[in-house]
Amino acid sequence: MLRFFLLTIIVAVVANSVASQECPAFTVVGPARVVRPGEVAIFTVNPPLENYYQYKFAWTVSRGTLESGQGKPWIYVRTSEKDEGTILKAEVKITGPSAECVRTLTETAEIQGGGHPIKVDEFGDISRPKLAARLDALAELHKEYPSWVLFFIHTPSKESSKENIDEFEEFIRSRVSGVHKVPNDLVVFVVRSPEDRCFTQVYRIPTR
Repeated sequence: MLRFFLLTIIVAVVANSVASQECPAFTVVGPARVVRPGEVAIFTVNPPLENYYQYKFAWTVSRGTLESGQGKPWIYVRTSEKDEGTILKAEVKITGPSAECVRTLTETAEIQGGGHPIKVDEFGDISRPKLAARLDALAELHKEYPSWVLFFIHTPSKESSKENIDEFEEFIRSRVSGVHKVPNDLVVFVVRSPEDRCFTQVYRIPTR
């Protein structure tokens, strides 16, 4: 009788151990920071599963477009400008490999809203060819957010003349608006008080 009782306990412990191994304590991990509209938000099941093919993963998202990962323990969700200021919720139903292993987990990500400037570049006193390359990259970025303002905040050095500053602004506008056709009213250039060194910060600002 005692042997049968011990055997029953052993079987139960082994069964619970196997079930625990088959169905670990899952969580879903989302982006570590606020997601900017247009960026991809990545959600993953944690801990990583080497044998994830033994499980079924059914994902749903409340915002954006699920670009890839359906059926896998991770997904890539593409956001857009229309998702500004919202909360993206990702839900996954995990099934398998045993019938008891069914979990539904959720995680959220904040999508940056309108009214929040986003710093996209900063540079010092660089050569015109290097400046042109940076302006080309900013113009390409603007194509993804065509209604947003490119806001240049220029801090000249104490040695800079008004002619230097005017020429600098003209170069920026001729490259961004003249070459890349970004509307001139979406390119804002402001000048701060001179400091010991010259530098320029560039922000992207929503117009609504």
